[in-house]
Amino acid sequence: MRRIYYDSLMAKTLLAKNFDTSMLFGTICTKHAETDPLSERVKRHESIHCEQYWEMTVAAFLVAVVLQIVFGGGWWFVAVPFVYYAIYFLEATITWAIRLCTHGWREAFDRAYTNSMFEQEARDWESVPGYVESRPLWAVLHYFGRI
Repeated sequence: MRRIYYDSLMAKTLLAKNFDTSMLFGTICTKHAETDPLSERVKRHESIHCEQYWEMTVAAFLVAVVLQIVFGGGWWFVAVPFVYYAIYFLEATITWAIRLCTHGWREAFDRAYTNSMFEQEARDWESVPGYVESRPLWAVLHYFGRI
């Protein structure tokens, strides 16, 4: 299980009102006080996101190394910590656009977040103890394209 930063200034600053816990750059940050610990389900959910983040970050780093070798320059590495979020929001935007055309504004907005491949994996496995430790590498790709 990942380390959790309780009463986190980063969580209080970056998270919207209706969110109290999130995985931010590979760490779990929450607005909760340590005296009000997170449930095991929430811990597992956010730990799955941590695993996803580090897989994407390592892949982005390797791509940046190749790009640096081929094209030179070190600017490729600036994007590495943000690749997870770029893919997350790109996928949500595509889902939103598809749902907007087929189901209307409200469902498009609701489904853009919940149908993300990252959220689907975390939601499907958050109630399974030991999943984070036994999770297959790149398990998130199993959910790719499921809108």
